Amino acid sequence: MIRNRASLWVQGVKPGTRQTFIVAAFVDGLPTVAIVSNFQKWHGSDSTTIDKNFAVSTVVARRRTEVIVTGIRDAVPRPRRRALKRLAKEYSHDGTRVRRAMAEATRDGAQRYPGRISEDCFVYSQDSGGQGHYEAMGASRTENPMSMGGLDDNRQVRNLLDKEFGPGRWSLKGMTSASSQNQTSPPAHCVLELATGPSSTRYRIVELAIPGGRRATPRSINANGIIIGEGSARWRGPSYPCFWPQQTHVEFLPHGGGLGGAAHDINDSGVIVGFSEWSDRASHACTWNLDGRASDIGAAIARHSQAKAL
Repeated sequence: MIRNRASLWVQGVKPGTRQTFIVAAFVDGLPTVAIVSNFQKWHGSDSTTIDKNFAVSTVVARRRTEVIVTGIRDAVPRPRRRALKRLAKEYSHDGTRVRRAMAEATRDGAQRYPGRISEDCFVYSQDSGGQGHYEAMGASRTENPMSMGGLDDNRQVRNLLDKEFGPGRWSLKGMTSASSQNQTSPPAHCVLELATGPSSTRYRIVELAIPGGRRATPRSINANGIIIGEGSARWRGPSYPCFWPQQTHVEFLPHGGGLGGAAHDINDSGVIVGFSEWSDRASHACTWNLDGRASDIGAAIARHSQAKAL
């Protein structure tokens, strides 16, 4: 019944068009993907006609990594799919690297099929503990449409809380999520702890300066009010380590010349830790000082490394 109702709704929104949706989740501890489409399935060739009802084909990754491409499948050639599979196996602990590789595959597909595939995309992932993550690329990268792992800038959620407690009479005190190491346990939901009443109005939102790429993410702040994180220096460009000496000013830290990097933590003495990608696409753990000095502390450890905290 749900599938039939959804089919009718989509037909009313986009009648006569090809539609494919991907739904991914952990089911009984196993990564499971459902392909919901009116013209293609996981197995077999795409149909030349459009079915008025949507069909569902399911893929369960029991023992191996699965790379699934829908829509214009030729936009991701077989060598790229194999490379994604190898990357997912080798860096299963590094979701950021996998998400960025998937975003790059979308960008390359848009160049192969201009006007048919958009360079704008969101790449979502969910770990076995239920924590959600995303990576964005393109003009829409500042508009994350989902709240994953906490209360993000989600207007619908905020409107509900305003209706329940009154505008300006609540604030977010913290978030907790009971992640389990047991792979068979269902993902735990994030629990929001709210402060309500007049005392909640002591918090206010301060907008930080944004770099030329119109995208930045703060990661940490020290006792002196210096904020560190990552930002994009140019439109649709990669993110690099940066810091805010003042709320109205952002500066970039030295990087290794690769396509990414981030600052993760800062102490009260102004020492910053994080990582930077080198020109050979290897990520190295790094430290920085606010005077511009950088030190590579990961080269002697492994090809890829990051520093997360001080």
